[in-house]
Amino acid sequence: MGRKIGRNDPCPCGSGKKYKKCCERGDAENIAGTGKFNFEKFSAYREKTGTIIDESTDLFEQIMVFSHKLMQSDKEGYILKRVVDSFDRNCDIGDDISVPVILFLNWLHLDYRFGQTLETVCERFMKGEVFEILTPRKQDIVRKMAESYAGFYEVAKVRDDEIIFKEISDGKRWAIHKINEPFEKDAVIGDIWHMRFVDLSGDTYIYPPHFIFPPRFKQRFVETIEKRKKLIVSQIGGDALSEEDILKGAYKKMVGLWYAMPDQEIAEA
Repeated sequence: MGRKIGRNDPCPCGSGKKYKKCCERGDAENIAGTGKFNFEKFSAYREKTGTIIDESTDLFEQIMVFSHKLMQSDKEGYILKRVVDSFDRNCDIGDDISVPVILFLNWLHLDYRFGQTLETVCERFMKGEVFEILTPRKQDIVRKMAESYAGFYEVAKVRDDEIIFKEISDGKRWAIHKINEPFEKDAVIGDIWHMRFVDLSGDTYIYPPHFIFPPRFKQRFVETIEKRKKLIVSQIGGDALSEEDILKGAYKKMVGLWYAMPDQEIAEA
């Protein structure tokens, strides 16, 4: 595979700035749909892997096209535009913990609930004509994406063909297939990875790219997750949800806070 542009690499535009401090900002607008939708920009974040990730990425592109149409024509599309603008203003909070654009885009389309129906972009996509003509397998992948969430996982073991992660709150272990990507060499036991999984028939892969925190952040994250879980239980009731649903709900709320959304967006997330 060709080398991807790293966020700390010099920007290819020649400005002399790091990519994340320069053109990645404009890419966020174009990819998310606030500017002219640009598949060439999005392709910078993807390469063929020969796995389910390829299908997931192809389908995510269709969801993003759908999102772009919502922003242009739907009466609630302004809400999505407002969230993208907020991210653009607030997310770059330091060189070491800036939010990768592709993680934000996954949250925006798969997690963020908005409007009168409080549905995500992906859930609205599943009610449309494009979803109806997808093959059953592709429909299943979209459903899995809609159900997924970005969580925090500790590297427990590193093997030749997989990495074993442990969710930092409930301790559940996940065996994640390697796909010969350079980032897999970053796996250090004890580090905390913020990422989303895509899983179909027991084959689990990282989707999209991850974000790594050193071990010292673990306790802070665990405490925040536990607070969010208690909030979910107080709002809905512990008997109404499974432990997995409570954890998923906590993560979806928590990640919205990390993206520095204003109070109104946080309340709707």
